[in-house]
Amino acid sequence: MGGCMRLCAVLLLWSGLLQVHSISLKCGRGSRMCKDGSDCIPYNELCDGELDCKDGSDEEDCASECIKDQFQCAHGKKCIDEDQVCDGVPQCQDRSDEMHCKKQSESCVHHCDQNRRCVPATFLCDGEKDCLDGSDETNCGTPIKCQLGSRPCQNKFQCVPYNHFCDGEADCKDGSDEEECALSCETGNLMTGCDHQCDDNLHCIPKSFLCDGERDCVDLSDEANCAEMGCSPTEFQCVSGQCMSATMFCDGHPDCQDHSDEDDCATAPVCTTKHSCPQSKQFQCGSQDCVDQIHVCNHNADCADGSDEGVSCEIKCAADSRCSQGCYNTPRGPHCRCAAGFRLMEDGLTCADIDECEDRWPSMCSQLCINTQGSYKCDCHPGYIMETAGRHCKITGEPLLLLSIQTNLFLFGLRSGSLDMLPSSSAEKAILSLDYDWRDQKVFWVSLDTDGIRWSSLDQKSTGTVIKGVRADSIAVDWLGRNMYWIDGVNSQIVAIRLRKGTVKSVDHSIILDEDLDQPRSLALLPQKGLMFWTEIGNVAKIERAGMDGSQRIAVVNSSLGWPGGVAVDAISERVYWTDERLRAIGSATLAGDDIQVTAFERGYLMKETNNPFSLAVFNDMLYWADARKRVVLAAHKNSGKNLKVLLKRPGQPFGVKVLHPFLQMGVENPCEKISCSHMCVFAPGPKAVCKCPAGLILAEDGLAC
Repeated sequence: MGGCMRLCAVLLLWSGLLQVHSISLKCGRGSRMCKDGSDCIPYNELCDGELDCKDGSDEEDCASECIKDQFQCAHGKKCIDEDQVCDGVPQCQDRSDEMHCKKQSESCVHHCDQNRRCVPATFLCDGEKDCLDGSDETNCGTPIKCQLGSRPCQNKFQCVPYNHFCDGEADCKDGSDEEECALSCETGNLMTGCDHQCDDNLHCIPKSFLCDGERDCVDLSDEANCAEMGCSPTEFQCVSGQCMSATMFCDGHPDCQDHSDEDDCATAPVCTTKHSCPQSKQFQCGSQDCVDQIHVCNHNADCADGSDEGVSCEIKCAADSRCSQGCYNTPRGPHCRCAAGFRLMEDGLTCADIDECEDRWPSMCSQLCINTQGSYKCDCHPGYIMETAGRHCKITGEPLLLLSIQTNLFLFGLRSGSLDMLPSSSAEKAILSLDYDWRDQKVFWVSLDTDGIRWSSLDQKSTGTVIKGVRADSIAVDWLGRNMYWIDGVNSQIVAIRLRKGTVKSVDHSIILDEDLDQPRSLALLPQKGLMFWTEIGNVAKIERAGMDGSQRIAVVNSSLGWPGGVAVDAISERVYWTDERLRAIGSATLAGDDIQVTAFERGYLMKETNNPFSLAVFNDMLYWADARKRVVLAAHKNSGKNLKVLLKRPGQPFGVKVLHPFLQMGVENPCEKISCSHMCVFAPGPKAVCKCPAGLILAEDGLAC
């Protein structure tokens, strides 16, 4: 929430409420006073079966039985949610919730953090610390795991950033980063994307690498003679020359590529504008700074102006206070207070639960948020496991980034940083669109020089053709219904064919949509709901949605757009994302077109890095996109735009981007398996199965035959 926030409380002035005492015990956050006032007991020790208060009041008014879907600890009356039983973390003081548990599953093979956490085998030695004690990354042996954006040297004992390979300077101890490098460029023999020669003509780099704040030439000539660009008044200039939004300075996250925005950060200054205090510091001084309640009326001036002390501090809270949760003394007399997770209502007496999931989701949890009384808890979708911080979910198995860079296909490991090239067969011009099918282990792609849709196997052993004689501007695989969709820009159509083992004839395709399509550009499918999304860049730029059978068509977004290019759907958060080349931005909205968000990018944070966002993919908490003009592939947090990273920087232009992981294409029933279409089965919203016919045929009355 940030800043200084004042909690408006009501002075308790009614008759008989105030009493004066010389000594009064005060309980801190997360604890409650015993009825006799002798001690403070943490909330998690209430009703735990043990007498902690001398008068036993911590075990009074406890429920004798747990409600449905709860587990009662063996010792005492404490109740916990059933999903907290056998989760590797003891919630009962007697640890009865972690006893008699079944044999560990595939999702639990390594216990750590003093047996409070359990992680699957895929999290071991993956280069990321998932246990607080780091035991999941010990005794890993070789080969070494490299961080994102780097790859191992040939000796497997050292990692070097990708842009340091073949830069004329040996960074690997074995010199392997300078082996098998491209031929040096000579006058009149410049390779594609080579606009600047450096290092005595040993290397060529494209124009977009010049004056970008990064050393790409050993002799630094790519960063020499650069005009002073400067940053706007609302921006901060990194040591490297990058411009970042001033709000990102000293915020605890490195946003500059050289991390200089987090150097020499002093304690945050006291706020000078009048705001409310956060709940953790509910008293606002006259000087506008905020202090904890425990520092108010403690005979020490904690506010800069001393306003936390005063004569009225001697007026103590009455034992019969009408405050629903508690009372504290202030220089203006007693005020009601609320425990963490509650807010004071307008009557100044009653505390109500704060629904963190409604008020602050998705900043609270990356996937699922469950509100509880006075708090909340995060949960993950099947296939994900909660990280140690308890807010973010991590998928089992390494996700890969499927990329097309000029005429080549690459697989980039998002954890290991590995980079592998797939065979792209006959592509001589840029591969602009791609997708994949996990079941058949194939990557599908189209390039500017092919009249058809081709495929390459993920095992890098074979290639083939899906369909010949068609021009496709954008392709999308219906992995659930076993169909291939594409945009025919020449005829302004969205068409589809069945995925088969052999090559399909062009006459076998079915027209899904062919009315009022004004320069359709990019296509994305959400088979789980039977929906498809596409961008249009004609007279009116818009993002549209329809069933995968062409029904129930609506305009999802028709404002806040310039030139929408790539489109992607996040099935977890149920949002659609798009790139905008004219606005140099990335936006998102709900599947219905509500809650349009592009502001994080419009305010300048990513504007300096996002010159030409061409295509994008979204996975878990992150966005991934290709910038064809700057020749880089980038990543940032999908909600805030923070944690910006350059994943790949190569001379060729990147175009297609997809995240490849089996979990993204599994776990849903195929409705088409329940009917027998003579030619092709597609999804209506739901999804519901609908039969389609090839061009020139119509559907019979039975809805099955053509």
